[in-house]
Amino acid sequence: MRIIFLIISALLVFKFLEVKIIRVDLPFFDPLLKIEIISLLFTAFAIVGIVNAINIIDGFNGLASMVSIMIFMAIAFVAYKLGDYEITSICVIASFSLLGFFLLNYPFGLVFLGDGGAYFTGFLIGICSILLVKKHPQVSAWFVFMVNLYPIYETLFSIYRKCILRKRSAMSPDGLHLHMIIYKIFIKRFLNLYAPDVRNPLTSVFLWIINAFAIVPALLFWDNTKILIVCCIFFCIFYTYLYWKILKLRLRE
Repeated sequence: MRIIFLIISALLVFKFLEVKIIRVDLPFFDPLLKIEIISLLFTAFAIVGIVNAINIIDGFNGLASMVSIMIFMAIAFVAYKLGDYEITSICVIASFSLLGFFLLNYPFGLVFLGDGGAYFTGFLIGICSILLVKKHPQVSAWFVFMVNLYPIYETLFSIYRKCILRKRSAMSPDGLHLHMIIYKIFIKRFLNLYAPDVRNPLTSVFLWIINAFAIVPALLFWDNTKILIVCCIFFCIFYTYLYWKILKLRLRE
């Protein structure tokens, strides 16, 4: 039911706000996006995807909010360089709104983002990402993919892990997301920390750093598609290696 309403929301912004994906900077795919129905379906898919991706990483104090702030500010930086003060303003306002929440959420979790907060944040990230690429041809479409890569790849990897490896529904919850195994295995084993009120906020710090590995190269090469594609590949390899490396620590116990 949630996905249905997310699709409806995506269709509405496509229709009334002209939020549509018109290119992904891939020669064999871009011509297809000139067809209205394909652009519509792909835009809805992308928005629903990033909304659920932000919701998936909302597991520990300060994690989703700080990752989202980093994404918004990265988009704002490029938009500002291009003189797009509309997108810049939206991203800056969203960032400081989340910062106000962050100060109460981190480190002790006095308030929580919840599904509604995560969905709205992801929806706004999706809109800003799509509009930046649509309005500015000099921005590589892979820039917005790269700045969102941590939550996106977390989602795709989770689907692969559940459907292919564990033969389960992609919708079924589990405790094997990267942030969860860092919390359960890495921090407990290597830092010898057992108190949940310490491990919870510390887990977020590690994920902020991992997210920075996507944000920084995106900012450095925001107009260079080839380099960004290579950076995306390296990030995915790094994430996958780190995931299985941490999980193997549990198997050795």
